[in-house]
Amino acid sequence: MGGGTTRRSSASLTVAVAIALALIAGSAESASPVAPASEAFASGLKVKYWARQFDRLREFDEWMDYKKGKEGPDLPALNYSDTNGTVLSSTLKDKVAALIEGAIKLAEPGTYRFKVRSNDGVMVSIGGAALLKDDEPHKTRFSDEASLTVTEPGWYALEVRYFEKKGSAALELHWAPPAGGFALVPAEAFGHR
Repeated sequence: MGGGTTRRSSASLTVAVAIALALIAGSAESASPVAPASEAFASGLKVKYWARQFDRLREFDEWMDYKKGKEGPDLPALNYSDTNGTVLSSTLKDKVAALIEGAIKLAEPGTYRFKVRSNDGVMVSIGGAALLKDDEPHKTRFSDEASLTVTEPGWYALEVRYFEKKGSAALELHWAPPAGGFALVPAEAFGHR
């Protein structure tokens, strides 16, 4: 009798391990759009800022529950190269975190590959799936690559959590559409309501 229980437990463990490996590999299947590709969105992305030093995204998440952020000017795109000046559209040069929200237009079905270039910590979620995470202070570098398969064109929810601790700052989102190579995501692919 115990053999059936062992086989079920083993099968359940195998499924759990497969799901965990897919999450670690940074891939997601079949996200749903928030709107059809033909719908008009305002250009750019909404952003809120917090003036505080963070060492991990978990600290930022906890702080967001405690204190409201300050809305900043919309971001036209996520193409902020290395700078020692102000971070994104904020007025701060150091010790700043940002919650960036809006949508990304995935105009054709297929598998999109993404990577983010950042300095410091960042997490990118598309269509509700956390795809990219580089959760520690670091020099400017690319994250590991992740992929998202979509079955229908449309606008997909986009959320970026980012913090800059000190020194230079960078935040760039790169993609490789189904039939293309890696490039910065163009400004026209970002929008918000």
